[in-house]
Amino acid sequence: MIVTQTIFMDLTRMNELPQIHAVQGDTCSRCVAVKLAMDGRTWNPPKDTTAAVRYAKPDGTGGHYATLPDGSAACSIRENCISVMLAPQMLAVPGKVLAQVELICRDSILATFSMEILVEKDPAVGLIQSKDYVNWAKRVEDRLETALRDAKESGAFDGQAGKDGIDGKDGKDGKDGTDGKDGAAGPTGATPNLTIGTVTTLPFGSMAQATLTGTAENPVLNLALPRGYDIAQESTAYPGCYYRMVGEEQEWLNPPVVMGVEYRTAERWNDAAVYTMLVNLGEASNGKTVAHGITATHFIRAAGKLSNIPLPVYFSENFSASISVAQDVIHIHETGYDTVLTTAQVWYVK
Repeated sequence: MIVTQTIFMDLTRMNELPQIHAVQGDTCSRCVAVKLAMDGRTWNPPKDTTAAVRYAKPDGTGGHYATLPDGSAACSIRENCISVMLAPQMLAVPGKVLAQVELICRDSILATFSMEILVEKDPAVGLIQSKDYVNWAKRVEDRLETALRDAKESGAFDGQAGKDGIDGKDGKDGKDGTDGKDGAAGPTGATPNLTIGTVTTLPFGSMAQATLTGTAENPVLNLALPRGYDIAQESTAYPGCYYRMVGEEQEWLNPPVVMGVEYRTAERWNDAAVYTMLVNLGEASNGKTVAHGITATHFIRAAGKLSNIPLPVYFSENFSASISVAQDVIHIHETGYDTVLTTAQVWYVK
């Protein structure tokens, strides 16, 4: 199920900014067909050309990709038409997303002019996590079923077994003795009247617990259930940004990303919460290092922005820029962009 929108791009002329329409949360379902021209004439890229996409979202973050989450190619080229699948991360935040398609042929990189992707807000975003409630209810049901089965198999609620009959004496002349009569049936065991006792809340991430107390006639099932995710809610200070409470801490589905402010995200790395922070690197210069001041056990990735251009960017041998993050500093690797203000968003675990 793919919706394709077609736009025309002249690589030698600044076209009117083409607009693509999408909905927040769309996943691998929207494709843009970019038909290329040069000086008003149809233009076909060389046969060994590949394509990638770079983009900037309205929350200040951006990215660069050539494949989709399942590992398949995001772009394909046929004659003068480049088909581009919009990655899910491009459509994660409502608002205007600027994107460019870059053509890569051996050592050359050629980018189209920008296109504008208008992402309509999904009215149901933030309510998806309510499924957690259903999951926890199902776990309670499973625990209750398990406790009842364990009680039955334990034998604690079975009636007493009837006594064996007395064996008859052996007959004379080697004949078998008469079989003894069956013993009287034992008393019927009590039918348990199971009730739910205490239900307590455990910290988020704990294992659910079930204990059985009371008597054989009146067993009591006590439950201890971990706290689930709160339903995400929209920030009043930053409309379009959603968070949920995990214990006493806010966990952001799409943080507003204000300079120097640390945010806990909904992302996980080896079961640990991932945090993010936007760092000001000042003016760019080749080989510059900036202390980021972040204490972390592991840095996952970093995404930079040179003025309003997402990094990395490679226009030519003399004009390129990228960043990398180390335990204490962020490195700027650039050529030809001195004095341009640069920022970096860093993701890490503590």
